[in-house]
Amino acid sequence: CYTGLNTHGGVLDLDPLLPPEVPELAFELRFRGHWGIRLHLLDGRVRVTVPPSHLAPLQVRVGGRTATVEPGTSCTLQAP
Repeated sequence: CYTGLNTHGGVLDLDPLLPPEVPELAFELRFRGHWGIRLHLLDGRVRVTVPPSHLAPLQVRVGGRTATVEPGTSCTLQAP
């Protein structure tokens, strides 16, 4: 529940709200065939790292802002 993680229409949708007791959170997940997508939440930011592959880019939404993350790259979005 800390990440507000949902999937809508092929978009990885996050609306994080970390309590003061959990200042940082990092984990990996699988989504749309991508193994090892890394999410790192810290200081009101969400960093999404997609491992290299031949799969299509991922659409990521954080607090209403959407970004495209190509395999083998990372993107950092500010949470609202």
